[in-house]
Parts: sequence; structure tokens; C-alpha cells
Amino acid sequence: EESWMCLKRDEGACIFLGEDNRCSIYDHRPVQCRTYPFWPSLLSEEEAWLDEAVLPDETPISEGSSDRHWSPELGGCEGIAISTTNEVKDGEESELDVEHESTVVLREEIT
Repeated sequence: EESWMCLKRDEGACIFLGEDNRCSIYDHRPVQCRTYPFWPSLLSEEEAWLDEAVLPDETPISEGSSDRHWSPELGGCEGIAISTTNEVKDGEESELDVEHESTVVLREEIT
């Protein structure tokens, strides 16, 4: 039988978060942590996914921006959102506009 438990302290941080703000049980973390950020609640809506995105600590945040860095209380995941700050000049193609050729490779049966 499966069971679930809350891994957060009253102040919001995970109970396994060490003094250095790193996971103290990373190699043995539970499934909930191993599958983050691919939780149904974050995949259900683009807004939920984007709300979970945080910037790396070394990235400055403009005053008044809704961007944020990771914190023990609010969490977040670096690298899950595409940056929208790189504007394309008129007449140039963005990387998203260029079609990329792809090749499908069939898996071979492993014996």
C-alpha cells in the first residue's frame, strides 16, 4: 500500500533541506522529488509551469519584475522556462521560426 507524507516544515522548506540549502538525501530522495517538475499540477496549465520557473542566482532581476530566484520557502526550478528577453530584430529569423529536419530512428530489439 502506498502512503504519502508532507516533507515541508511549518516555514515552507523541505525537512530534508540542509543548512547549505541543498538536499541532504538527494541520492535517496522520494519519487515526488525525483519527478519534479513534471508533476500533473505543473503540466496541466502553461501558467502553472511558468510560475514554477526561477532564474539562476547569478541572474539579476529587474525591479518590479515578477521573476524570482529559488528560495527554501517558495522553491522553484531553474531552466524550465524559455527566456523571453532575447528579442529578434525586424527582418531576422528567430530560432523558433526555422524548421529543423529530424530523423526517426527505430529502436532495435535488445536480445
